[in-house]
Amino acid sequence: MRQILKWGILAPGEIALTFAKGLSVLEDHEIRAVGSRSLERAQALIHRQKLSGAIACGSYDELAQRQDFDIVYEF
Repeated sequence: MRQILKWGILAPGEIALTFAKGLSVLEDHEIRAVGSRSLERAQALIHRQKLSGAIACGSYDELAQRQDFDIVYEF
């Protein structure tokens, strides 16, 4: 059985967009949450990358409280 590494992303700027594009080609990686000081920016990254299973968080604290990912990458 293949294990999926689930990611949370903080600060969804251009570097995060590039990172998300890279993860999208890996079968065993999945972005589960995107956190930003702006809910709209988090939603925009999810929309641009078509991350259907990802949750947008409108604050860093909100993302930190989630428990549905294995690792957080901060840009």
